[in-house]
Amino acid sequence: MNSITYPFIVMLLILTAGLVIHGIYARLLDQQRFSNRIKKIQKLAYGSGAYKDPQNLSPDIVDSLKNIEQKMATTFSGFTRETAAAQRLKFEQAGLNATYAPAITLLCNICFAGIFLVFYGLVLSLTNVTENGILFDLILLVLFLFFSLRFFGYILDFKISRRYKRIQKSLAFSVDMLAICTRSSLSLEQAFEKIAEEMGLFNQDLSEEFIRVAIELRMIPNRSQALRNFAKRLDLPMVQLLVSGLIHALEHGVSLSQTLTNLSLEFSKYRLIAVEEKAARLPVLLTIPLALFSLPATMIILIGPIFATIRTISIFN
Repeated sequence: MNSITYPFIVMLLILTAGLVIHGIYARLLDQQRFSNRIKKIQKLAYGSGAYKDPQNLSPDIVDSLKNIEQKMATTFSGFTRETAAAQRLKFEQAGLNATYAPAITLLCNICFAGIFLVFYGLVLSLTNVTENGILFDLILLVLFLFFSLRFFGYILDFKISRRYKRIQKSLAFSVDMLAICTRSSLSLEQAFEKIAEEMGLFNQDLSEEFIRVAIELRMIPNRSQALRNFAKRLDLPMVQLLVSGLIHALEHGVSLSQTLTNLSLEFSKYRLIAVEEKAARLPVLLTIPLALFSLPATMIILIGPIFATIRTISIFN
């Protein structure tokens, strides 16, 4: 009885110790994987200029920007939270750090106004514009001031349009990859992280947006709000369709993989329509080079012999 019980107890203790060691090792491995994922998220989120930590700036610069925003809030009655939120959204759409967007916008407008006023003074001193009267000078000054105050907005709009074009090139492909990741039992935020990691090699703008979506999906309790923020930052029809489909799937318990597969098919139709539109514009675009180069050569070939015949007849006569 004792000879049978003792080996059994020893084997039971060894098995228990093995299970405990295996549990500890699995827990440590999960913690290591989680820490590696956090490091990867930080590297992707702060690896570019768009989402660098504002604390990396000089403390004096940070304090100056904070003071400017406080003075703007107390001095200008029209400056509200909605105005500041709209300016920050504009910076986010352009892929810039939006922490101190109102202060940076004010400083840039002042700088451009000073530059354009100097340019206006040079125009008045080097040309004969003053001879046209005071009214014309005032109209010219108003135009210069208006353009100087809107110049920074034009720069942001141009940067936003260029960024949207770069994102649109890889958006349909990224939705295909998201569908594959969700079919392989990855969660939505893990799928965004994985695609952001892969997209960072050839489309940094889309990678930044995807990693930001992944961070907000983990941090914000309302996952639909994180997706709506993504749609605000990227005001594109394809993104609006993607976000609406994902929100519908999350709120109604629909399969994410099936939703993304259907969206991928829709985006393939969008790409086909875009290619057909480009092909339909080709005849119109080819009209200008044909008129400039082919038509003169054709007219010379057709009319040249007629002029040669008229010249020979005139010589013989």
